[in-house]
Amino acid sequence: MKMRFNGKKKIFFLFVHVVCFLLCKEYCIASTENILSGILNLTETEFFNVDQSVLAQREFQFVDLDFRGVVVNAPREIRTNCHNKMPLFIATRYDGDRSWDVPLKDNCILVGTNLQNGAVHFSKAFVSERKLASRWRATKAPRGPKPPGLPIRAASIRPVDVRRRLNINWNTGTWSLGVIYYDWASNNVVVQLKGDEKIKPGPPARPVSPEPNIRDVKALPCYLPMSKTPESPESGVTFTAKFCEEDGRQRLNVFGAFAVPARDFHLPRQRVVHQFKDGRQENVAAVIPVTMAVLGLDWDEPMQFDWAVPVYGEPLSVGMLARGCFAIDTLAGREAAQLSAGKYICYVIMDGKIFGPKPFKISGVK
Repeated sequence: MKMRFNGKKKIFFLFVHVVCFLLCKEYCIASTENILSGILNLTETEFFNVDQSVLAQREFQFVDLDFRGVVVNAPREIRTNCHNKMPLFIATRYDGDRSWDVPLKDNCILVGTNLQNGAVHFSKAFVSERKLASRWRATKAPRGPKPPGLPIRAASIRPVDVRRRLNINWNTGTWSLGVIYYDWASNNVVVQLKGDEKIKPGPPARPVSPEPNIRDVKALPCYLPMSKTPESPESGVTFTAKFCEEDGRQRLNVFGAFAVPARDFHLPRQRVVHQFKDGRQENVAAVIPVTMAVLGLDWDEPMQFDWAVPVYGEPLSVGMLARGCFAIDTLAGREAAQLSAGKYICYVIMDGKIFGPKPFKISGVK
């Protein structure tokens, strides 16, 4: 049986068809991998000399994707005698409320890890060095009431020269790069610098820091499993962070477990054994650099805590999986003023990757 439609019904069904098409287009679900293979898939020429019209077109495509977050990409290899910068492209998809509450310019922080020694470096991504030098966290004025008519969606793709921001030695090296946008963390990308220097052997493993509490294996710092230690992941880091105040002192107790491939600079050159008061002995098979970053809204840089965490057990070789855990009071021994009331975010950076965020709140300072 044939169905007949009058003019009004034809217009109605055409309208429904168009709306469905636009909704499907608007809510095309995207992943970090999709964005890397599409929106941020740049040629070497585009990485080092991108045309602004190309970025504008990609932003136009990005804004229609169903994605909230930040993604970064960079050339996987840079020959230092051919190029004088390390470009990192930062793509962010957000809405007007997010843009007002967490301004990108004031909250986008570069995270660079030197994979030859594990050192972690932070820098504001979009604030010039001159302006950054004149800023001070306590002088920022409140933004006032949120204006009406903020956009439903927005997108930004901006390049940053990481070499200049992080003052990178421009010769042979390996860097892992990412971004923290307050409570959003990006993927990481590894960049190989090809210079005229030969690859040098990694430095010896760092001394364990902070040193374990050898008098009581249940006290912090501790690198043995405890009741609050998370289950060990297949790879990467899992951790918890809890703020409290005890005996008039602020504490931020962090319990973590990790599994990362052992690198040359993780391995001790000489045998190290931790001897505990109860007679327990633990062989230090590796020492893994771990950085804890704590930050608040609009901060110019995070509070940075660098640890060197032991892995106990049989000796390891490069490439073998190093499994360990840690329980550390992040604020122990900190001589600076107490953290004020407010909301905070913390991350762990390990082996060039960013893990978190873990939020915590201070309701008042006693």
